Amino acid sequence: MINYIVVSVVSGILFGILDGLINANPIAKKLLEVYKPVAKSSVNVATGMMIDLAYGLRMLQEK
Repeated sequence: MINYIVVSVVSGILFGILDGLINANPIAKKLLEVYKPVAKSSVNVATGMMIDLAYGLRMLQEK
């Protein structure tokens, strides 16, 4: 059970880091300009991290 929790949290944190890298990447920003008219102007970081952690938990449940 401890392994499950640790791996879930670590994978969720990695998802969050990758989200940050993708959104901070200048090439990705240029490609995503197409969606600028419909995209949100701000992002709730806490909610995003919770979603990433939930994906980490869900990913291990599929195993």
